[in-house]
Amino acid sequence: MEPQVGGDVADDVELLGGAHRLLSEGKEGSEFGFAHAPLGGFAGLGTIDRRTSLVFMSVAMLCIGTGIGMTMQNFILVVQNSVPLKDIGTASTTVTFFRSLGGTFGVNVLGAVLARQVTERMSQHSAPLSPPSASSRRSC
Repeated sequence: MEPQVGGDVADDVELLGGAHRLLSEGKEGSEFGFAHAPLGGFAGLGTIDRRTSLVFMSVAMLCIGTGIGMTMQNFILVVQNSVPLKDIGTASTTVTFFRSLGGTFGVNVLGAVLARQVTERMSQHSAPLSPPSASSRRSC
């Protein structure tokens, strides 16, 4: 997760913002971010298996993070431009709250799915354990 968060933070604090501005004039950056995250990141992570290198997974997560970073600021601007001036603070806070709520819900759901799959696969691929026989025990 660190490469994904690093990509998001890097774009948010304008380390990649210069490249973002060179690639786009406003709306196109959001479109690039929308394409960058699913094509570069999610498609790459959809191909992983136990032999996939950590470098490949890190680059895919970095693509997701930069794609999300390019789109989130535009979402805030859309919300702020669609409400009256007196409600900008409430609208911005609501977006942040629901983003946090969605992240929490997503982590919980995916964690439950992962835990169930790990439990099933561990039981399928492990030999049943039996207590050691009396002859194999050592006396002290």
